[in-house]
Amino acid sequence: MHGFLRDASGIYTVFDAPNSSGTGTGVSAINANGDITGSYSDAAGLAHGYIRDQFGNFTSFDPSGAKYTNPQGINLAGEITGAYTDTNSAVRGFVRDASGVITSFESSGSLTTFAAGMNDSGTIVGVLSENYSTYRGFERDPSGAMASFSAVPPGATFAVAINNAAQITGYYVDSAHVYRGFVSSKK
Repeated sequence: MHGFLRDASGIYTVFDAPNSSGTGTGVSAINANGDITGSYSDAAGLAHGYIRDQFGNFTSFDPSGAKYTNPQGINLAGEITGAYTDTNSAVRGFVRDASGVITSFESSGSLTTFAAGMNDSGTIVGVLSENYSTYRGFERDPSGAMASFSAVPPGATFAVAINNAAQITGYYVDSAHVYRGFVSSKK
C-alpha cells in the first residue's frame, strides 16, 4: 500500500513514509495547504502517525505510550487529530499541535475515545463508547471541554467530520439496525 497525492491537473505523486519498510503507507486527510496526514506500519507491524508537508518532507510521531497511532484529520494550522491504542489496548484520542506537542484525551467514564475529524478552529469530533454496545458522538472544543451526543436516542452515533461552520456529520444506527446519515449544526 502506498500513499498518493493527485493535484488539480490530475498528476499523481506516489509516496511512502520513511521507515515504512514497504509494509504500507495510509493516507487519512489533507488540508488546504497540501499537508497530508496518515499512518504507516513499521517492520514490526506497529502503526505510526506522520505528517507530509506540502514540500514532501515527512515527520513521524506517536503519542506517549502508543502501540498503534491512527491520525484522522488535519486542519489549516497543521493540527492533527486521531486515536491511538496504548500498550493496555485502550483507545484514546489525541491532538498534535503544529509545533509537535501531542495531547491525549478521553471522555470520563468511556472505554474508548476515537477522534475522527477536526475543523480549522480546533474543534474535534468523534465517537466514544461507554461500554461495548453503546456508542455516542462527541465534540471537543479547543479548550478541551467535551460533550457527548446521540443523533437519535438510543441509537449508536458516530460523528465523523466537522466543518468550519460547526456542522457535524456522521451516521447512526436506528432501532431497526439501519444505518442512516446525519448532519447537524449549531444555532
